[in-house]
Amino acid sequence: MIEDRVLGLTYIILGSLSFLSGVGIMLIYILTKTFREPPGMLIFWHILSQAFFDFNMALMGVYYHIFYGFLDYLCLYLGPVNIYFYFLGFNYVICLSIEVLKKMQNPMESNYNKRSKLYHLFSHSLSLIIAVLIAILGYSGPSVNHICLIGMKHQDLLYITAIPITFFLPVMIFTLYVLCKMKFTTSYVSYFITKHSIYVSAYFIIWLPLILNILTNNDHDYFSMISLIMSSSAGFILVMIRMISYWIIKYLKHRRTDTSQGKISIASLINENIKDLPEAPLLDESCMLQNDYFNIFTSISTESALTSILVLQYSLKFTHQRHIDETPPWLDKFYKSQRTEFITPQGLEAIKIPKNLRKHYSSQELEFIEFAGDVFQNIMNLEGISPQDIIQSFDIPTILSDFKSIFMNSGGRSGSFFLYSSDRKFLIKTITDKELHLLLSTFLQSYHVHLYRYQDSIITRILGTFSFIVNNNYKVNFILMQSIFTDCGIRAIYDLKGSKLDRMVQTDEIASSNIVLKDINFLIKQKKLYLTYSVGQRLKEIIENDVKLFRKYEIMDYSLLVAVKTSEEYSKYYFKSIQKFEKGYTIGLIDFLQDFSKSKKFEGLSKKLLRMKSSKEISSINPEDYCKRFIEFMYDIVEGEEKEMGI
Repeated sequence: MIEDRVLGLTYIILGSLSFLSGVGIMLIYILTKTFREPPGMLIFWHILSQAFFDFNMALMGVYYHIFYGFLDYLCLYLGPVNIYFYFLGFNYVICLSIEVLKKMQNPMESNYNKRSKLYHLFSHSLSLIIAVLIAILGYSGPSVNHICLIGMKHQDLLYITAIPITFFLPVMIFTLYVLCKMKFTTSYVSYFITKHSIYVSAYFIIWLPLILNILTNNDHDYFSMISLIMSSSAGFILVMIRMISYWIIKYLKHRRTDTSQGKISIASLINENIKDLPEAPLLDESCMLQNDYFNIFTSISTESALTSILVLQYSLKFTHQRHIDETPPWLDKFYKSQRTEFITPQGLEAIKIPKNLRKHYSSQELEFIEFAGDVFQNIMNLEGISPQDIIQSFDIPTILSDFKSIFMNSGGRSGSFFLYSSDRKFLIKTITDKELHLLLSTFLQSYHVHLYRYQDSIITRILGTFSFIVNNNYKVNFILMQSIFTDCGIRAIYDLKGSKLDRMVQTDEIASSNIVLKDINFLIKQKKLYLTYSVGQRLKEIIENDVKLFRKYEIMDYSLLVAVKTSEEYSKYYFKSIQKFEKGYTIGLIDFLQDFSKSKKFEGLSKKLLRMKSSKEISSINPEDYCKRFIEFMYDIVEGEEKEMGI
């Protein structure tokens, strides 16, 4: 057995060092907002749980030197708290591993805000349940090396401390195995995967000796010594791993190998190196002030966005404009058609992209699928749009110069990403496999016929549907859409569903006219759409006719996007206002690829039960009621001024 004096000194020295290291990292996360960018709070909570454990060890060491021994009654109070943070640390490591795998497998998916609530709920609730049970049953007490957990006298419950190894270790091994099998062509991404793997593995390895020591009833001195050293220094080891930066390593290598050019700053080295990366548009020297996870998520999302443009350019470049005289509906083969291609280095030469991107993509295996090409070409013809128009709008060098302003998350529950063309005439939007299936399997034919018959429809025009796979790592689905409006002369933008629950953007979030506001904001700020009587009636008829199509296919959760304009516009989506301070409104129906699935039924039911709200207030209701409520709301907000018509 290890002497108490050795235990006390070890806890004071290593425990204090680990605790202070953890506090330092936590202060960085608290004081630097960019470190809290997703998934920063998962990292923060993990650091906090480890820091508390380190504080407890340092406290135990100090307590020994004051009272010359460890008192059992102290562990009755500290035990449940330590158990809580012990499990909390493992929970957050697993959640972080799952999030990394999720993001690497689907870079353009961004439902993190929804998932983060589940992560926090799972981590805290599981830890709390176990800690409360131990406290109520009075099973806490001194464990091996006098660590306050489950008392050694409760032999039948010691296995509880092995739960993280038994259940979480297989999950950790699986996530790391899948990540390590993925192929990445940039050293930046490869470095991150390596660092994440080391960090997660180190956490489990650090706690493994302590768990084994507890399960073997502290019978082996070498287990006791190893567990003492590793558990005491755990916080310091993990902080050191987290502090190692890709750019610091690059900097040190540069200083060691290149002595001819004199001193170079880390910032200038970063700017020099990132210009050759596909993610360069969203990275600069400020990446030193962000957590590695956020940087890498930004990196792979950016690369995927650029890949979607490349696929679009490639497809349109080698597609001859097709004119089919036959009116829809066409034969099923047109709507079910797929064209699969691989982007070759020779094909890249025909596309106008920077050399660094051409070099990057030449080394990758990039496969893409174009769905129902003839159908979407016909829709383009109906709108008077040629492939060359889209190619010019998505000119890659122009887009790269203003990438931060045109690449964004939708901000909605779908978590889709938008990428606008440089002239804002078109946009790329990511969609899920489920949305892709809904569009191609049931909805596309009727959608095509509807646009052909009702060319004044305000349903957003989809001009192309694609999927691409990079190095067999991940698959991204996206659609090419006609933009409803440009950025010129916009006073406000509203996303309207006819619902009132969670349909307000708080005033402190409204920083510019580009922030998309919601129903309650509209009712407070705008109140009505002020149109002439004839224009108002026409808009009502168009909306009612369009949403009947959605109701037929049990589609719900669609929105009316309204841009209040201070300048005139010439398009089918523009409706002139009679107000002096606004010229008109650009109006379109968006987000119409959501059917009334089981998840939507559950969401609607849970909101009714938990929030005690009626179906008139929530957005997740059956398509029939959604359509009825939507039309009623639109009729209420469209103000047709009869005086303008001389009535």
